[in-house]
Amino acid sequence: MIQHKSRKKIAFVVSNAIFFRHYLTTDALSLLADQHDLIILAEKSLKPLFQKSLQRFRVLFYKYPQTVENKVRLLN
Repeated sequence: MIQHKSRKKIAFVVSNAIFFRHYLTTDALSLLADQHDLIILAEKSLKPLFQKSLQRFRVLFYKYPQTVENKVRLLN
């Protein structure tokens, strides 16, 4: 029986524009992406940033429910 070595899957969360700038525009994740299957989970408001720049990563977008956003704003 032949076993294929599968690449590990890694999800990287980009919750705001600062994470986008620091990790994606500087290509800081390139080594990680070369060695693993990298999926970017990004906040939905960042969609225009991802559309402007060509990304080689698979990107999935999420949106927080309004109640969670209100609680986070209260805490911050």
